Amino acid sequence: MTRLIKTGFIGLLVFIAPLSVWCNSGKIDSLKTLLKSTLSDQQRVNIMLSISKEFHRNDSDSALYYVEKSLALSEKTNYQAGLAKSLRRLGLIYSLKANYAAALPASQRSLLLFQALGDTTNTINSLNNLGGLYRKLGQYAEAFEYYQEAENIAKAIKSDGLTAITYNNLGILYKTVGEYDSAIVYYFKSIELKQKRNMSVSSNYTNIGLIKLDLGDYNDAEEYFSKALELEALSNDHWGVANCLENIGSVKLQTGQYDEAYDYFEQALDGFVKLQAKSSIAINYDYLGQVLLKQRRYTLANEYLEKSKDLYHEINDKLGLSQINNTLAQSNLHIRQFDLSTAQALESLHLAQDIGALKEASEAAKTLYEIYGQLEDGKNTYKFSKLHIQLKDSLFDNQKLEYITRLESKQQLSLIERENLLLMKENQLREKKLEASHLRIQRQNIIQMALIVCLICAIVTALIWYLFNHKKRKTIRILEELNNEILLQKEKIANQAIELHQVNGEMRSMNESLEFLVKERTKKIESQNEKLRDYAFANSHEVRAPLSNLLGLINISKFENLSSEEQELIIEKIHSSALDLDHVITKVNKILEEEKL
Repeated sequence: MTRLIKTGFIGLLVFIAPLSVWCNSGKIDSLKTLLKSTLSDQQRVNIMLSISKEFHRNDSDSALYYVEKSLALSEKTNYQAGLAKSLRRLGLIYSLKANYAAALPASQRSLLLFQALGDTTNTINSLNNLGGLYRKLGQYAEAFEYYQEAENIAKAIKSDGLTAITYNNLGILYKTVGEYDSAIVYYFKSIELKQKRNMSVSSNYTNIGLIKLDLGDYNDAEEYFSKALELEALSNDHWGVANCLENIGSVKLQTGQYDEAYDYFEQALDGFVKLQAKSSIAINYDYLGQVLLKQRRYTLANEYLEKSKDLYHEINDKLGLSQINNTLAQSNLHIRQFDLSTAQALESLHLAQDIGALKEASEAAKTLYEIYGQLEDGKNTYKFSKLHIQLKDSLFDNQKLEYITRLESKQQLSLIERENLLLMKENQLREKKLEASHLRIQRQNIIQMALIVCLICAIVTALIWYLFNHKKRKTIRILEELNNEILLQKEKIANQAIELHQVNGEMRSMNESLEFLVKERTKKIESQNEKLRDYAFANSHEVRAPLSNLLGLINISKFENLSSEEQELIIEKIHSSALDLDHVITKVNKILEEEKL
């Protein structure tokens, strides 16, 4: 839901951006119209400075044109205040174009003029401008001196607004040298003073967001950028809105959300295009190219990077040219265009060295030793690796050490400066103690909660242990009972096995006896059968004779012409044969009874 609201809010900002641009354009047109009217030279100078200020972020070339006209008129008419303001504005424009060699003398001259005129407010502004220039050049000790002087004067005149601006700039310096804790302290001190005067704190939120981004606290960074975006929208600062969209895109780029990063950079680009802010357009072309590089879409990435390079050429931004050439070199290195990549990295290095941009020079040297490393050119790899280390040490160690040394050993600090410095350190110490106290309380609360959790865990563990042991004992008891039953069953089974073995033995004996009896009976039966066959054979012969006699006598008795004597003889013979047959049968029966067949 929160994401949806945020997306809708950003869409609304993009929708109203053209209206904001139209309002800004209308203001410039009104000033141009006023410039054509009858005015004094001083009025003309002031109007031209106002037009230049309106063009400052949106069209640096037009801003430069009008400030040069105001500068020329101021010098012609000996208008010292106009000359000082024109020089300060000129320094800001050259700084925006990264032409620091031209920005420094203009800013230094404007400071001297404001001091001579006794213009304290613009003196503080010029000191802050010079601090910013030296910070961009990597000369942090000089930057701190200018900011310190601006702070002292602002406090002396009790200007909360100018003090707040200086605190914000000091925060940027501390952030640049890696002193993030001190930077945060100054940003919040600036916010406190600005809120007293109802001044916008969007730049502070943006700067805090940048620290969070550097520290990798991406959620906090996005939250601060979103707060800044809301404030910029409320103040109708369309450049600020586009800048915040760009910063949120940077968060998405760092967290690998490349599609969302691309969308934010496109929205920022649209805003800057409507404003004709060439420098910011170039930056966002660069960012879009970096997103495409992450997505390995090298051809399309190079198209955006070349657009960025063309714009940097157009506005003569040497710092931007150095940065974009290095990015192009890295892109072409990925597609193994070694000659083109080498030329671009060398151009980046030379441009950075010309303007004294140590960070960009260090990064270009790093790209060169990576190129030569892939080409297996040991000599150049060593050369640029060594240069990279030297530049990096010079940027992050030597300057920081010089800055700290000058701060601590500065003898010309006045008593007020010393007291302010001590107060600042005491405030920081107090804040750190308060933070430590909060942390201690949080730690104690965490420990208490941990102890409670541990106690609960111990009770739960003890209960589980008790239930487990109780169940275990019950299970053991049941197992013992079952084991006893098993032992009894085992004994019964063993006894039964013994009995079964005995029975099996008896059965084997019986089987053996039966087998013997069967064999004997079989043998006897076979013997009897043999005898039966013999008796049957013998009897068949013994029976056949008397039987044949009987049959023959019976057949003879059938003759009709037999005499009575013959018939009696036949009957007698029949009787005799019947007795013989009976004798044979009786003999057989007797033998059968004797043999028990």
